[in-house]
Amino acid sequence: MTKTWQNVNCTFQTLNTLNQFGNSEYTITGNPNRLRRHAPINTIRAPNQVDFDAAKAVCYLQPGSPSERDIMSEGDDTKITVFTVLGESIVLKTPGRFVNATRTPATGWLVFDCFNNDGILSNIHIGHAVINLRLT
Repeated sequence: MTKTWQNVNCTFQTLNTLNQFGNSEYTITGNPNRLRRHAPINTIRAPNQVDFDAAKAVCYLQPGSPSERDIMSEGDDTKITVFTVLGESIVLKTPGRFVNATRTPATGWLVFDCFNNDGILSNIHIGHAVINLRLT
């Protein structure tokens, strides 16, 4: 089964609801996968993460879904793996449950990024809701 995916090329912001530093700006590319993020939300709490650029896989979660809840409640990234990728659909395995994500960005959905080594995920990050989406 396929365990990796190509990111969908796009730019967007994520809605900062935590402080006054403004929205984060993302540029996502595939072939090769890359995520570039300017996150002023991190100015005080994580200043070394204001600007980020890495070869990360990116997908999207429906806010408030079992997928978001299960991933957020699991503190050990190694327990979240890719079961399969089929077209736009990504099925992740968390302890005791399969959860869904999508390759396709959508306004209001949560950005999910990680390093993906043939289905083994690390450095998982779930961001805020996507706004001002533009496919490129």
